[in-house]
Amino acid sequence: MLDAAGALSISRRKPLREMGVDSFMAVRLRQALQEASGDRLPASLLFNYSTIEALAEHLTVRWASARPAMVTLPGSEIIARLKDMSEDEARAFLAAVKA
Repeated sequence: MLDAAGALSISRRKPLREMGVDSFMAVRLRQALQEASGDRLPASLLFNYSTIEALAEHLTVRWASARPAMVTLPGSEIIARLKDMSEDEARAFLAAVKA
């Protein structure tokens, strides 16, 4: 779906299945997240967390809990910060969480 400016707009709360994500795509996305984070994720990840918002919140809490300093921030604040990060900053965040 495109927004008024012609950019791709994805609803954070719309179920991934309704956006066309099938089982194959779910497996590929899980693999990409595993490779980026170094964290072994369950096969049922996208079925248990079926929206972008639920998935982001779950992964933020999961990865932040590995770093006690991050746990002091509310999950919503961590998500807000992640949304404003560049790809390089997000990679650095994932590397810090993984360490």
